[in-house]
Amino acid sequence: MVELLVIADDLTGALDSAGRLAAVAGPVPVLPSLDSPLPTAYVAAYDLDTRRRPEDVARRRVMRAVEAARSGGVRLLYLKVDSTLRGHVGATVSAARQGWGGDKRSRGDKRSRSFINDQVLTRTPRDRLSGPQLEGTTKARERDRLSASALVCPAFPAQGRTVERGELLVAGVPVHRTAFADDLRHPVRSAALRDHLAGEPVHHLPLETARAGPDAVILALKGTPGVWVADAVTDEDLVILARGAVGAGLTLLAGSVGLLGALASVLERGRAPVRRQKPARCVGALVVVGSRHPRSREQVRRLAAANVPLVRILTTADTPLRPGQEDQVARELAAEVAARVTAQGMEALVVVGGDTARAVVEALGIERLVVRGEVLPGVPWAQLVGGLADGCTWVTKAGGFGDPDALVDVVRWLRGAQGAGDEGQDSTAMAGRDHG
Repeated sequence: MVELLVIADDLTGALDSAGRLAAVAGPVPVLPSLDSPLPTAYVAAYDLDTRRRPEDVARRRVMRAVEAARSGGVRLLYLKVDSTLRGHVGATVSAARQGWGGDKRSRGDKRSRSFINDQVLTRTPRDRLSGPQLEGTTKARERDRLSASALVCPAFPAQGRTVERGELLVAGVPVHRTAFADDLRHPVRSAALRDHLAGEPVHHLPLETARAGPDAVILALKGTPGVWVADAVTDEDLVILARGAVGAGLTLLAGSVGLLGALASVLERGRAPVRRQKPARCVGALVVVGSRHPRSREQVRRLAAANVPLVRILTTADTPLRPGQEDQVARELAAEVAARVTAQGMEALVVVGGDTARAVVEALGIERLVVRGEVLPGVPWAQLVGGLADGCTWVTKAGGFGDPDALVDVVRWLRGAQGAGDEGQDSTAMAGRDHG
């Protein structure tokens, strides 16, 4: 039975989450389709592919995933949202709350009726309840209240994303004043999380509360149900928030890989340590970059300049693009990847950008990705199951993540070498966008 289920709005988010959890739970299956049943694993992740979809589609997919989690006995649900607030953050949080325990509980759904103390309460006047019955009833009601609550914190300090005074900052700058304001699909217009959660009962958990310790967080969360937007500047802040959420009995959290990593550190206490895994040495790799973020472009430039042997770069990062063309360009790039894999085979695929990763998975017919760890923080690696690239090693990275040399570091990690190393190089260019 799955104890913790992550539902993500794009494939890189699902894989990032699984990479962080693999250190605690071992291999984590990531399912690219809601048609796939929940696996028998301690933790698992679904990619709902909702970031690029209309808001109503995103809401329906979240509701469907939450229903699968409820019927499958999942204990803890984590809604992975973008650490820069791209996508339908408010709609997905609202849908998750409604499906997991909010509005449905007030209508008397199966999960609510399953609590024996709730049944006792409806049949027995309060003044006739015995001491243990009254205590049990109070606890059951508190569980019901908290099941409608959610803790939201997209902070990811390792990548410079922090939440301060309820606003998301990137390297100290409000996110709507960064390059993410120019995102073609989801330009970010406000750094205030409250603006993204319009219509929800939002409460602010200030940094001072987290710094006061888990007990202070527990007290705040238990005091008022609703959506709690939490400040966090450091990894330790996130650990305190996670400890407080678990201690308060919250079962729905939303955030980036940062809060999920903190949650993993809380959950791993008392569990046997998991041996870190690494793939077989991969000399050849195809690096596929569809993200147009300036950081991705610099990473491609650095990798091309490194002249790493037997590494091919296939990118559309500098291809002129108009709004509405994103899906078509991603599909064309993925088709080229599939053709390369079919003709030449491939030891490793390194894919940058959520839309690109999803398009490649579909083009290759991948059934699931089994994530086994991280190359770098926020850069997971997996083995592919099914399709044209069955058994291939896969590494993925969100477009706006990583240092300038991140792709160089990933390739060298795959090769098991500290430097550029081997002689010989395949640097044939194709279609003006293939660099070796």
